[in-house]
Amino acid sequence: QEALRYFAAARHSRSKRVGDVAAMEAEENFRKATELAESSSGMPVAALPGTLADFCHFLSTQQRFSEAVPLCHRSIALSRAAGKVDAECSAHEYLGMLHDMQGDAKHAELSFQKAVDVAERGCAAH
Repeated sequence: QEALRYFAAARHSRSKRVGDVAAMEAEENFRKATELAESSSGMPVAALPGTLADFCHFLSTQQRFSEAVPLCHRSIALSRAAGKVDAECSAHEYLGMLHDMQGDAKHAELSFQKAVDVAERGCAAH
């Protein structure tokens, strides 16, 4: 599952434009990684929040914002439930980048501030 996730990210980095072959391959691998994490028990399930956040970011770069937002929100909820501060911060950051790509500075700043708040809460807990 993790290998597929990282392979998808590598394919994404080769993408030169929205919807090209590398982007289509990246999406296919993100979907497979997500399915594996959702259907497995143990370690792959633990990787689901990060996989969802990475998939959210990928879809954002493909300008598919309406598909990306629910993935970021799901990643945030799963991360919070599992107490994964770093994963929750990353999902908030990706959501902030998504809003910024859409030209929505207000919501971008709110998402980035939530990432800061989560990080500070996490540091205070340790």
